[in-house]
Amino acid sequence: MNYDAVTIKSQNIPAHLDIEKDIQEQKNGLFTFIIKVANGNIADYNVVEYVTINKYLKLRLKRIVIEELIIPRNSQLGNRTDPVGTDNG
Repeated sequence: MNYDAVTIKSQNIPAHLDIEKDIQEQKNGLFTFIIKVANGNIADYNVVEYVTINKYLKLRLKRIVIEELIIPRNSQLGNRTDPVGTDNG
């Protein structure tokens, strides 16, 4: 088999080392990442993390607060310009 040599620009070596390290840490499974390249240089590298539902099942609901908004209507005071409608008509 004839494999072509892969050349890596010196400024891209740190990104390649990061990618290799992340792949070794992943070991098995799906490894997805996004690389932004500008003029042949790796400008940005992000690993896409897939989170299972089991991680979120650990979260528990502690409290539910139900509040009721009450707008008092004063029958003695009326104001036709009041947008809430507290006027006596």
